[in-house]
Amino acid sequence: MNSVNVEELNVLVRVTPTGDRVLIIFDKDETVTTSGILLANVANTSKNTGTVLAVGDFEGIRVKPGQRVIFEKGMGSRFMKSHTAKNPVGLSYTAQHELVLVPYFDIIAIMEG
Repeated sequence: MNSVNVEELNVLVRVTPTGDRVLIIFDKDETVTTSGILLANVANTSKNTGTVLAVGDFEGIRVKPGQRVIFEKGMGSRFMKSHTAKNPVGLSYTAQHELVLVPYFDIIAIMEG
């Protein structure tokens, strides 16, 4: 699951969906071993959950930024977006995010909790 600061990431990403489109950041597919080692699973390309970052101007959209959603697999336009940031110690790093623009009607559920 992502720990996403929606407002901060929206400023950095600078993508505004139009119409019935919804901008979603994919959940990271990570596993933590019993010894605390973080393993990123790069082989899974069929992710279909994420956090809403922004919504288009279509009046019928019922999801809001910050909500986690499930959407149809293989739907939408996927792309990567990078930005440079500083960690709490002041060191610069480049963060890369996998995003998708999906039609609102391809969102099949809102995840609670």
